[in-house]
Amino acid sequence: MTENAGNLAEVLDVLHHSVGRMLSLSPTTPTNLRVTAGDVGVELTWQHGVVAGVNLAADPGDPTNGHSEPVSAEDDARSYVSAPTVGVFYHAPEPGAPPLVQVGQSVDSGQQVGIVEAMKTMIPVIADRVGTVAEVLVPDATSVEYGQRLLAITPLGDD
Repeated sequence: MTENAGNLAEVLDVLHHSVGRMLSLSPTTPTNLRVTAGDVGVELTWQHGVVAGVNLAADPGDPTNGHSEPVSAEDDARSYVSAPTVGVFYHAPEPGAPPLVQVGQSVDSGQQVGIVEAMKTMIPVIADRVGTVAEVLVPDATSVEYGQRLLAITPLGDD
């Protein structure tokens, strides 16, 4: 491998990691992503009127609240851990290992509860509050969409 090819491979590796990280940190999924390597450049485009997967133009009287399913009283009592990006959701840190969390287990805010693999990058799924895992909503090794609910947590106290 030539020195230029080696440098290009390093630049592409860093770019790949950076794009995956940007997507995982984005509050919403962009509808368009353009990445250029020559003279570097990144462009993200979001659909107008959509924030965190909720249609801002949705009818306020709509029981679905812009989602595909109605919001129930049980939903009001639960908190949900959602996919940080599009990818494949895993319950365990590696094949054959026990799951990071199980139904009935207590979790802390900031605790890793799963992994989403996106573009060969492992992105930790983190609980955002203290509570008890009420339900695992997605089977292991399942493709997920950005914002899709992965776990239901019954919160403990006010956070």
